[in-house]
Amino acid sequence: MDRRAFLLDGLRLSPPRIIEIGASISPIAPKREGWPTIVVDHAPAPELREKYARENAAAIEEVDVVWQGGPLHERFPQDSHGTFDAIIASHVIEHLLDPVGLLLSADRLLKPDGRLILAVPDKRLCFDAMRPVSTTGQMLAAHLAPRRKHGIGAVFDSTAYSSRRTDGEAKPWLKGEAVPFELISAPFEVHALCAGYSEAEGAYHDVHAWTFTPASFALAVLELRAMGLSPWRIKDTHEPGGVEFLAVLERAITPIPPREEIQRKRKALMLRMLAEIRDQANWLLGPA
Repeated sequence: MDRRAFLLDGLRLSPPRIIEIGASISPIAPKREGWPTIVVDHAPAPELREKYARENAAAIEEVDVVWQGGPLHERFPQDSHGTFDAIIASHVIEHLLDPVGLLLSADRLLKPDGRLILAVPDKRLCFDAMRPVSTTGQMLAAHLAPRRKHGIGAVFDSTAYSSRRTDGEAKPWLKGEAVPFELISAPFEVHALCAGYSEAEGAYHDVHAWTFTPASFALAVLELRAMGLSPWRIKDTHEPGGVEFLAVLERAITPIPPREEIQRKRKALMLRMLAEIRDQANWLLGPA
């Protein structure tokens, strides 16, 4: 199944009410194809078209809701809460100030059987390849201490450890491929950026604040639910190739599992995560 078919699976059965966040130049459920989608983005459509003038700006649709921070559900009328069938966010969650906040807003906005549909960069297969995965503790800290901009640590890490291919290939880092790469920025260059950066003032600086593999993301979803901070569980995942993995989240209809089951699942996901990182190390390093 291709990525778009996976993300939209089941949504044609009835006229769905869809929110798509950050559709930009690559909408998953575009209005022009008849999807009754409410488009959420960080700027109005004219600004986005100017920003992406050198890319596929014609694909950008009118933005219905401008969202630049704070709880997403507060950008929607109260009487619309609980009426949506799906929220789609493709390559969005890694940019958010508060991913836990998105999970909680989705709980407010979606119907009981609604789904949260995510396309997430796999950190092993993009410019985040040299970065460690984000932890649930880091996500929890971001939720409990809200920011209006990314912290300086996220700005440094995203900039200092970003890498790019040096073989001239304009494609993702494929599994099993020993990719020649270089780190884009030197520490003193990043320090100069950070020295003039203010979390309280100045322009917003967009970064990949969060990095995941499929297993590390599943672990975070599980641990957030175990703490009672999210009602969501992973219904299905798919790795279509390229730089991403796809995840469909649904509300858990059963109680939080007992401690022994939670611990068993956490351990299994941690081992899967180690295997994912081992695979990355093997294909980048080659034979020992």
